Amino acid sequence: MINNDKDEPIRDSVSTLDVIDDDLKLEKFIQDNFDHNHHQQSFLRMAPLNKGGVVDRLGKVHGVKDLIVADAPIIPFTVDGNTSAAAFLIGYTIARQLRKKAPRLRSMESEEE
Repeated sequence: MINNDKDEPIRDSVSTLDVIDDDLKLEKFIQDNFDHNHHQQSFLRMAPLNKGGVVDRLGKVHGVKDLIVADAPIIPFTVDGNTSAAAFLIGYTIARQLRKKAPRLRSMESEEE
């Protein structure tokens, strides 16, 4: 787990006390084990089409029938902090809207048959 060679990565999912108690080893452990992780935001901006928006307030893509985006790309501007909560809320809210429409859509489909 711990390699005394400072050039070789210290890879493990858990650090041990000798790593935690040594600032240099701890810094090396963090550098070797924590990758950059982010949730892309705002590249499918929620706004009216004439104001540069890609989706409406329900995640429907302007000009494309039956295409909905339910994730952080529709956030109008960058969220400062943890973006997971915003992404979960968007997904949950849009899923609720779709579920409300589902019974109506099912009845329309059965009428067509």
